[in-house]
Amino acid sequence: MLGLGDIVIPGLLLSFAARIDDAKKLIARSVKRPQFVNVLSCEDMNAKSCLNCRSYFIPVCIAYAAGLMAANLAVYLMNTGQPALLYIVPFTLGTVYAIALRNHEFYILWIEPKFLTTADAIIQDKQVTLSYQEVSMQETPHIDPPLNPIT
Repeated sequence: MLGLGDIVIPGLLLSFAARIDDAKKLIARSVKRPQFVNVLSCEDMNAKSCLNCRSYFIPVCIAYAAGLMAANLAVYLMNTGQPALLYIVPFTLGTVYAIALRNHEFYILWIEPKFLTTADAIIQDKQVTLSYQEVSMQETPHIDPPLNPIT
C-alpha cells in the first residue's frame, strides 16, 4: 500500500524534470543561434533533434515505475511491509544524477538552474540578451562525481 508521500515526493522530482525539459525546448525554439543549442547539451545536432534528446522526464518516469516494482518485489519476497520511498528515491534521484552528469549539467541543475531563469524571462517577454559566453559550460566549475559515471 502506498502512502501520500510515496506519490507526492517523487512527483515533485518528476515535475522538476518536466520543467527542465520544457525550459530547454523553449530556449531551443526561441534562440536562433546554434551556439546556444550546444549549451543545451545537444552538440552536433540541429535544433529540431535537440528538442527530443537527453530529456529527464521520461527516464525519471521509468525509474519511478522501476522503484515501485522493486518495492512491491521486496514486499513479496520478505512477506512484510517495506517503505516504498526506500526504493523509489534511489531510482529516481540516481537517474537524474546520471543524466545530469552525462549532459554536463549537474552544476547548472544543482546550484543555479539557468535553463529555468532564461525560460521564465522568455515567457514573461523580458529582454533576453544572453550570449553564448554568459551561459557557457566552460564558465561553470567542473565538479567531479564521486563515482565513475556511465558515459
